[in-house]
Amino acid sequence: NKPIIYDYGYFKLLLFSTGFILFYIGSIFLSYESYSECATNFFFKHSGILLFLLIYLFTIYINLELGKGPDNRSKSQFTFEDSEEDEPMSCISADYRLSVKYNTFSPVDNGGPIDIGNPNKYRMSTLISKKNVILKSKVNESIKSTDNIEINEDVLKKIRKIQSVFVEEIVFYSVILIIFIIIIFFKGNNDNSVLDLKNENNLQNKNGEWSYECSLENIDVLFNLMEFIILLLILIKGNQLLNFENVFRCTRYITYSSIVGIITGPTIN
Repeated sequence: NKPIIYDYGYFKLLLFSTGFILFYIGSIFLSYESYSECATNFFFKHSGILLFLLIYLFTIYINLELGKGPDNRSKSQFTFEDSEEDEPMSCISADYRLSVKYNTFSPVDNGGPIDIGNPNKYRMSTLISKKNVILKSKVNESIKSTDNIEINEDVLKKIRKIQSVFVEEIVFYSVILIIFIIIIFFKGNNDNSVLDLKNENNLQNKNGEWSYECSLENIDVLFNLMEFIILLLILIKGNQLLNFENVFRCTRYITYSSIVGIITGPTIN
């Protein structure tokens, strides 16, 4: 009773909402006066942005795999149809040759056709015709079954690839979170030692106002660049989907929003 394709929709909505919540939590500490506030902003902002960017990328990838591209061609369907030509058609019986156009049959050894005016012979001709129709039907069903098996195997391969990408994104996101935590603790220890000795993180401008300079700001630029590259990848893949059929409509909006993000992202940061 289990579905062939696991429904990732609930996971995507849940993770996407979680990403926005994390981002807005980080925005609360956008103006920071200490390292703890700076670290909170750094961790929640980047973990939130990265999470919904990966959801965007995963959605695009699903549609690239399961959508119908412009280069795809439907597989040929082979069917047997009654010939309208005079040449005879091979019958299920080895002893007779059936002519579809004239509805007559003849022994293979004797080329003379049998007149349908003879009831017995006409009855046998009708029987052979029915067997021939049954044979053609079975052959068509066999060909269609073979085509369906090939299509199903192709779909299953794509589903396995989608599941593999989903796992890879989870692993990638988990590794990035661990890197965030390591950087925050490492920089935090250095900041505490500097504050105790020189107090270099508190800066005074020309107007005499004091501000706090966080040591995570330089690393923040590197992660902004990583997110920008992911956004650019979303745009490239999403642009391919514009010519696809049987894809989610939201992919078009994701592509358009990625353009806005690429144009305005560096300015906002």
